[in-house]
Formats: sequence, C-alpha cells, structure tokens
Amino acid sequence: RRLTLDSRQGDLEDVFQVEIIQVVRCAGKNPCDPKYTPTPWQFMRISLSGEEGDILPEKPTLSDVIAQHFDHEDHFGVCLQCGGKKTAKDQIGSFPELLLVQLNRTSQLGKKINTHVYLSERLSIETRFMDERWGNERKVVQYKLTSVVLHHGQDVTRGHYSIGVKGKGDEW
Repeated sequence: RRLTLDSRQGDLEDVFQVEIIQVVRCAGKNPCDPKYTPTPWQFMRISLSGEEGDILPEKPTLSDVIAQHFDHEDHFGVCLQCGGKKTAKDQIGSFPELLLVQLNRTSQLGKKINTHVYLSERLSIETRFMDERWGNERKVVQYKLTSVVLHHGQDVTRGHYSIGVKGKGDEW
C-alpha cells in the first residue's frame, strides 16, 4: 500500500498535537457554569510578555516559563449574565508524544523581551496544569530536549536564526 501525505497527516497530528483548553469561570453568589473551549495546536505557544507583572526566578528555565503561563489568570471584569467576577485560564487537554514549544519573547508593542530563558536536557511539566475534569492525580510529564531554534537580534524585524540539533551519542 502506498502512503500519501494526506493518509499520514492524522498520524502526525496524533504525535505532535497538543490541546489547550481555555477555562472561563465566574466567581460570586450564583456563578455561571465553567465554560471549556478546547483548541488543538501543532505546538505549544507560550508568550513571555513581561507585562503582567509575573515573577520568574533569577535564572528561569523553560519549565518555569510554562508553569508561569498556566498559573496566570486573565481577568475580564464582571460577567454580564451572573454579575460575578469573570476570569480565564489555560489548561492542557492532552500531552503529545513529541512536544514542540514556541516561546514568544515579544511584547504586545513588538519589542523584544531580553529575559534569558535557560534550557535543560529535560522539560518537566506538572499535570496540575492539565484539564481539571481528568481528576486530581498529580505527576510530572517529562520531555527530552532534542533541538532548538534561536533568534538573534534586537527586534523581531531583523536578525538571524540558528539551530541546534542533538545527534548520535547525544552530541550537539
């Protein structure tokens, strides 16, 4: 049987696809039911905005930045339906076999954020960031770093990219 790109696309989606669920909830006397909106992505998009006043460790790792992203809660004021305080937070719906992470270090004004993010051989993501409807079992999902693409430059409009790939014998 000859395989075409279309017939393998489903397999690739299963390997790479991460589901991010936005959970919107209200707090108050008679809050609305939580609303779960899943979005499938081919990679995990994480923004290091620097504008929410979030605090990172002195030498933040990618695991720290991901934890900060999923701990962060957006506030939307008062819910028009129930009158409660409306918030939204991202959760992970599923962990893919291979995880691609895009770390955006650009402010909302298009300026590059120069916070150095330290990479380690292992990326650890706590399942506390996983869809709450799966229950309370807590563990850590780990990924092994095999490649990285870096942008070098002072802003997003110019610069150059370099790539590091782990080869045979775990040599970079």
